[in-house]
Amino acid sequence: LTEWAELCVTADVDKIVSEFGKELPEVRVARLAVEASRAREKELEESTRSSLSLSAGISYQGENEDFGLGNEALLRDDRAGFDAALVWSRPFSFESERASLRAQRSRTAALRERQRQVLISVETRRRQAEALFFAAVERMAAAKKAVESAHKALKSESERLALGEGSSRSVLDAQTDLTSAEGRANAVAYNVICSFLDLMLASGVDFGGASLANQ
Repeated sequence: LTEWAELCVTADVDKIVSEFGKELPEVRVARLAVEASRAREKELEESTRSSLSLSAGISYQGENEDFGLGNEALLRDDRAGFDAALVWSRPFSFESERASLRAQRSRTAALRERQRQVLISVETRRRQAEALFFAAVERMAAAKKAVESAHKALKSESERLALGEGSSRSVLDAQTDLTSAEGRANAVAYNVICSFLDLMLASGVDFGGASLANQ
């Protein structure tokens, strides 16, 4: 646990997030909802505009004296023709279209507000995970010092006992203190690992992609 926790502590969090971080699912859903609503809004905006179109065509006329298809100029000399039309159209009233557009704009505004709230929530969760991770790292440093102190105390008591100045009880107490310190250090190391993983998840890190890159 301690070795794994040390790897988490020394990891370059910013680099990992930049390489493997992805848009969180809830953020993506909110963004796509806004984009879809905005696309519908543009469609409704087009329906409130007049339409102006240009159409053109060419024609060819040919006759045959036997009343079949032909290319002879029997009725008129000019067999080719061209026509063009410029058409402008609009409904008598845009009230229905404008009402639909206003309603759609309201939906878009609501979805944008929802997107803003999701982004705030995601950022808050990420900051909380980051704070918990750094706090766990600090506790791990303190627990490491406690283990080192317990080791020194046990060594000192063992040396005193060897010199006939200490007692077996003091050595036993020092061993108990070391065991307790190591237990607390393992618990803190586990907390560091969990808080690191929480931070990665809150940052949108794709663990599958990271594992493949590591391999």
